Amino acid sequence: MIRPWEDWALPRKTVAVVAGPLLLLFGSVLAIYLLERQTARAEADVRATLALVSDLHEAHSQLAETAAAVRGFLLVRRDNFLDPYRIAEPQLLATVSRLSERTRDGPRAERYARLLPLFELKLTGWRELLREGADPDDPAVRAQLVEGKQTLDILRAELRELGALERNELNARADAAAALRQRNLAVTLAVALLGGLGAVAAAAGLAASLSRRLRRLASEANRLGEGLPPREGRVAGDEIGQVDHRLREAGALLQARARQLDDARQQAEAANRAKDEFLSRMSHELRTPLNAMLGYAQLLADTPAATPAQRYGGHIEVAGRHLLGLITEMLDVAAIEAGSLGLEPRALRLAPLLQEAVSLVQPQAAGRGITLVPPSDEAGALAVHADAKRLRQVLLNLLGNAAKYGPPGGRVELGAVVREGGVEISVRDEGPGLSPDAVSRLFRPFERLDSTARGVEGTGLGLALSKRLVEAMGGEIGVETAPGAGCRFWFRLPPAREAPADVDAGRAPALAVSGPRRLLLVEDNASNRSLVQTLLARYPAWTLESAVDTAGGEQALRAGGFDLVLLDLHLPDGDGAALLARLSAEGVALPPAIVLTADATAQARERALRAGAAAVLTKPLDLRQFHQELARCLR
Repeated sequence: MIRPWEDWALPRKTVAVVAGPLLLLFGSVLAIYLLERQTARAEADVRATLALVSDLHEAHSQLAETAAAVRGFLLVRRDNFLDPYRIAEPQLLATVSRLSERTRDGPRAERYARLLPLFELKLTGWRELLREGADPDDPAVRAQLVEGKQTLDILRAELRELGALERNELNARADAAAALRQRNLAVTLAVALLGGLGAVAAAAGLAASLSRRLRRLASEANRLGEGLPPREGRVAGDEIGQVDHRLREAGALLQARARQLDDARQQAEAANRAKDEFLSRMSHELRTPLNAMLGYAQLLADTPAATPAQRYGGHIEVAGRHLLGLITEMLDVAAIEAGSLGLEPRALRLAPLLQEAVSLVQPQAAGRGITLVPPSDEAGALAVHADAKRLRQVLLNLLGNAAKYGPPGGRVELGAVVREGGVEISVRDEGPGLSPDAVSRLFRPFERLDSTARGVEGTGLGLALSKRLVEAMGGEIGVETAPGAGCRFWFRLPPAREAPADVDAGRAPALAVSGPRRLLLVEDNASNRSLVQTLLARYPAWTLESAVDTAGGEQALRAGGFDLVLLDLHLPDGDGAALLARLSAEGVALPPAIVLTADATAQARERALRAGAAAVLTKPLDLRQFHQELARCLR
């Protein structure tokens, strides 16, 4: 069975394309050769006929010369009259002999054969007339002359007739030879044109076929790059077909891998959603009970009289905030690993942040007799591009560690300089220093080195979290230390590119709000409702109404008449932010809303603000901040 053309190998196709014109060329050469042979034969016939005509003319001329020479001799008996005869006689015999040889074959061979005896007879007669003593007046000589004249006339007539025939033959053969030459030229041109066109057509056909298939391969490659499956179709068996086959195999493999990657992406997205939901739920579940604990502890600590209850409240608040810090650090580490840590980087002046960090760590350092050395004015004048909350968190971690691990009565220095295109902030202590092995484990989560043996409290999360926060803000962190030489922790952040903003380093006092106010609290947790009621008891002119779910909150908000709504996000029958967004979209006139949520993730805060919340406060509540936001929203 003959294989299809596309299954032929490219060398075989090339040979076939080249062989076609070559065969045509060979045929044309053969045809030209045969035509040339015919032309050569025709020209040979023309030359032979021309030679015959020439010999006939020559024989006729020589015959006339011999006859005239013989008659002149007989009349005057002078020997010199026979000179033409003596010259022409052998030539005439040679001419007659050539005529006999050239006309041995052919239709007029018999007529030419009859000429030789006539020539011989005539020559014999002339020889007899020229013998010694022949008298022209002798009747026998006269009779012989008359007979010779008759023979001469016959010869002349034959020569003329044969000359006419040969001239006609010459013309016919010349015309035939010319026609053959014209036909030969026409055939040669036709064969050459046909061969050239055939070669061009074959090459163009092969090129078009290869181009079409290569374009199809390019189209398939583009589809493959776009993630589309290859088109169905027959795969040829040549080299291009093999490439097509490999491309289809690669496409199938890529499709399979794309499906695997899509499945993995969906699984990763599902895992990330599960992580986000877990972080949100854990933040809510851990912070909700702490809200009541720390809220009431703050109320006890803020009582004016120095009572055991005030002291107990202070202890509870310190322990609760320690627990809150641990929960916050654990959730931050989990959020960073899940890729859901929210950052709000902007240009910040360092001075307020550094002063705040020193003031917050000062009590802890003073308890151990450690002197905190604040940065210079030049350092405070620098600005960075960072998230204010996370920068404050890193500063407190590093300063707190220095105050914890430094020797009693030592010094801790806080500084900032411009270095390597960034702003480098450093904390130097006079502690025991670290070994290279300890440095290699320093920034790992839950790695406390020898802190437990030295009786220093901590979780081992502070430095690990600081490293992740600094890197998330586009910086880097490190330590310079040696055993017995203390430690210098540093981190480098990008410099500010625009005019920096001041960060409010302290808590502004709550502004007084006069007059009656009507507030709505939507909260499902009884302890948190009780805490808010207790916090608002200092405003006797205010009225607080409560709802325990979104249905109750929606009914109250649609009824209207409220100056402020305090709204929890996680409610039994729905989401507080979704309730705000839906009512706002329906055109319901809503009062300012403060969202109180135990979900400390950035996504929860952004969702609440997008829904229209005026403020978002994270549980456990900071009472001073709570009263400040109340005053701001009710003014």
